[in-house]
Amino acid sequence: MEDETHSIPCRLRYTAESVTSRVIVVLPAYNEEANIGSLLRTILHRLTEAQPDFSVIVVDDGSSDGTARILDDLRAQMPLTVERHARNQGLGATIRDGLKLASDSALWMCPATSDSLGICWPAPRELIWSYW
Repeated sequence: MEDETHSIPCRLRYTAESVTSRVIVVLPAYNEEANIGSLLRTILHRLTEAQPDFSVIVVDDGSSDGTARILDDLRAQMPLTVERHARNQGLGATIRDGLKLASDSALWMCPATSDSLGICWPAPRELIWSYW
């Protein structure tokens, strides 16, 4: 029998039983013009190969650079939902709002900041809602 454990780029491990049929990626973003396009194209490429039933939610936390323009351009290329804050509210509020938009039971959190690209963690809904 083949090993059911697979490694993924963010160095976490999961088993086939822990993966839901749909994957939703929530990305908080603030002034990420330099990073958001390549990050979303990487997500599109990797998830299309591994998990075709996926979507991405980006919460733009009041960016003043070209982040919004890039997100608008990428909406036609992938299953992308964008929520925008009129003003910067901080990472906590941005994560909270992204998770509220997600409808499935298993979530992965990945900040869209240049200093944390590739760092992801599982975020079960029960844990999230007990925190907020």
